[in-house]
Amino acid sequence: MTAAPKRDVLSRWRLYGMTIDAPFPLPGAAPSDSMACTDLTISWAPGIARVPGVSGTGGISQPSEGPILWDSPGGASALVWPSEIGLYFTPDGRSLHVVSQPAKLAYVPTVLVGIGLGWLLQRRGLACLHGTAFSWRGRAIGVLGPSGAGKSTLATTLVQRGAALLTDDVIVLRRGARGLEVEPGCTSIRMHPDTAAQHGLTNAPTQTVPWVNKRLWQPHGDILTEAVPLDRLVLLDPVGTTGPPPALQLLSPSEALGLLTLHWYPPQLSQHITPEQFRQLADIVQQHPVHQVRYVHSWSHLEKLADLLMAEHA
Repeated sequence: MTAAPKRDVLSRWRLYGMTIDAPFPLPGAAPSDSMACTDLTISWAPGIARVPGVSGTGGISQPSEGPILWDSPGGASALVWPSEIGLYFTPDGRSLHVVSQPAKLAYVPTVLVGIGLGWLLQRRGLACLHGTAFSWRGRAIGVLGPSGAGKSTLATTLVQRGAALLTDDVIVLRRGARGLEVEPGCTSIRMHPDTAAQHGLTNAPTQTVPWVNKRLWQPHGDILTEAVPLDRLVLLDPVGTTGPPPALQLLSPSEALGLLTLHWYPPQLSQHITPEQFRQLADIVQQHPVHQVRYVHSWSHLEKLADLLMAEHA
């Protein structure tokens, strides 16, 4: 069991362009000694997670999977896994109160770094996509794909070849002086045990990812602290067990937009895409190329795909 954090002791982290004070480490986040104002303060208390507003004072949405979403007329919101974990956001989005039983505390940081902060950033007006992004020669490539498509496997291959991992699981896009930029996010790669073995990482230090049969691997090397201009997005489409080598196919903006909506983050809450967020996705496909790549879902073809991406980005 993870020891309960001391509520009055906070550590500072940098993640997705935010300075965050939290009572426990955030996996894959960069420690920060910045004296800048805090963008988000996280607190935790033991208790039973419940959905607010059951008397009808708020809106409740129950997706087919994932947490219950609650919104209040005053702007507060909550993501609740009943009786397990509750994330309660203040209306200004600058404070997040977490409630869970101490036995569930080991799950909380992983939930926060993913769906919790993804939901918060969407509410702050930023575009978030479900995927992995890496930097190579000063530009960023975002790799999207369904669960099990090989995103993390590909990211590990690219990092081992010299690319810098920008973020795994959540790609946060922010408008900057150089156009759309990818914010540094979680730099621990989530991978299945067989992926770790294939890459020679069986004995590498890893952490267990709660709820799923994956491990968190923290690559060595410098951690990027500044956003990187987006070059392109690549949609993975694994097909069959045999076929030709992978090749990039440039999609039209309309084709790309239809597919990009499937990779909105958090995916469990995709039905809550607003018209403004849809316009954000439309701007992305108008300003940046989006490629789809069909490939045989095998180790050898993922290696060839890594060759292709790094060559195209040379």
